[in-house]
Parts: sequence; structure tokens; C-alpha cells
Amino acid sequence: LTHKRDEVILSPLDGRVKRGDVVLFCPAEGRYLLHRVCRVRHGQMVTVGDGNCWRDGAFSTATIVGRVTKIGRKGRWYACTDGWYRLRSRAWMALSPLRPLLLKCLRFVAARRGGRHD
Repeated sequence: LTHKRDEVILSPLDGRVKRGDVVLFCPAEGRYLLHRVCRVRHGQMVTVGDGNCWRDGAFSTATIVGRVTKIGRKGRWYACTDGWYRLRSRAWMALSPLRPLLLKCLRFVAARRGGRHD
């Protein structure tokens, strides 16, 4: 997601949080994060931002404010339940060991085009 370009629609967490969900949570007073859940165990979740190469610490699932259900990018909306979106997000999670190299390449290409990576 790119600041001031992309949008999300949040819904209350109905049921349990799952691996691959994108959630808005408040790990500390006044601090909010919108990250993807990469592990859930015993009421704790580990998250990672899609543009990050490292995983966050463990946070209580009680800190979740809502789950992302739709993403608006460049005027188009994508449902998080859409098969293509789920395939892309699973692939991105599976490629986490290669993220440093992949992100570096994406940023290099974007810089050559004069824009940001998507």
C-alpha cells in the first residue's frame, strides 16, 4: 500500500484471525499497524509488513481493531477473498526468505521509471 494513493476497507474481526489476514492492530497506545499475519498461536500473532524484510514481535490478537476486506489501489477495488489476491499474497508470504533481494529489485526498477514500486 502506498500512502495517500491506496485505501482499505476494514471489517470487525468476525471469528478468529488466520495466517495471511491483513489486520489493523494497536500494539501500543496511539500506535497503529496494518500488517499481514504470518503466524497465530495461543492468542498471539506474529505479523509482517508486505514491504518489510523482517517479522514483527508477537502481539495479542486482542489488539486487533479490524480485518482488511477490500483494498483500493489506483481507483480499482480488490476483495481479499478474491482467488487472484489470495494467490498473490500466499506467494509473497512464501517468498519471505527472498524479500530483501526482491524488494531491492522492485525499488531499483521503480527508481529507473521515476516512481514507487507497487
